Amino acid sequence: MGNYQKMDYQNKQKNYGLIIPKIETKEEGVEHFLGSIEKLRGMVINPSGDWTSYLPEKEPQNKRNVETFGCTIWGTLNALETLLKFKGYNVNYSDRYIALVGKMKGEIDLRKNQGANPHIVAELIRKITGCLREDRLPFSDDIKTIDDYYNISETILTELLKEGQRWYDEWELKHEWVFTGGKPNEKRLLLQQALQKGSVCVSVVAWYFDGKRYYKPEGLVDNHWVQLVATPALKYIIFDSYDAYLKELDPLYNFTIAKVFYLIPAQPKLSIIEKILQEIVKLIPILYFLVKKKLEDEAKTMVIPTQEKKTAIDENKPPKPLYE
Repeated sequence: MGNYQKMDYQNKQKNYGLIIPKIETKEEGVEHFLGSIEKLRGMVINPSGDWTSYLPEKEPQNKRNVETFGCTIWGTLNALETLLKFKGYNVNYSDRYIALVGKMKGEIDLRKNQGANPHIVAELIRKITGCLREDRLPFSDDIKTIDDYYNISETILTELLKEGQRWYDEWELKHEWVFTGGKPNEKRLLLQQALQKGSVCVSVVAWYFDGKRYYKPEGLVDNHWVQLVATPALKYIIFDSYDAYLKELDPLYNFTIAKVFYLIPAQPKLSIIEKILQEIVKLIPILYFLVKKKLEDEAKTMVIPTQEKKTAIDENKPPKPLYE
């Protein structure tokens, strides 16, 4: 870790929008652990575990001194946009849309709580908001204050929600916690495995630099959520939502929590009539078997009448005349 000058870190620590859950309840995602009850069968899709070639646009969560406290949204959407770029789709989703709909639905309130639980944000995207294009609700230059950021009518936002939910016609989001604890070297191995199967976000302490790499002072609580990009020898590489964006971290950086994300093509949604017809088709082989069996059983019990024997004709006797 290197020798660092002792500082009063606790007094200078700032919150950038991360609320760390205890992960003890269903709402906190206790069932969402890599290899747990809700096992997601993550397949290896990127054997190198390096996602640097698929990173999305660089977007700051703080513009013109308007601090959104939205790192959990920025980091999570960066991870999803990276996955989609890997799959061949170059997209940019609106972070502001997730924040505003989350507040309207009572799921998150970045202003009140100065951030959000990343599990709640992932579930918000997975079940309620879907994703909306950045140009439909941007963090535009005319936003000068946090009130401007949230200044949108509920009517317009409700219409945008309908648009964002069409994302579910294309994609299904799954996510898991990568670890419940452990030593830094154990976490590193789990993160390397997770990066082969999906894109990953991690919690960090923002930001302490030793002139070479960013490090985590002992005793500090993670206060920021970023995308983990790669784990080359002797370092981590992360993609941030502030300043330099790509940053190198100490190779044994002790992340408190981490999530891996998967995107699966959505299954076609059937109408009620299509579902009924589908069930009828499933029943046809059973009905055929039952009718066939009934006919066979009836055939076994059927009595066939015997034919009466005809009187033998005496070939030597002349036929009886028709009229006498």
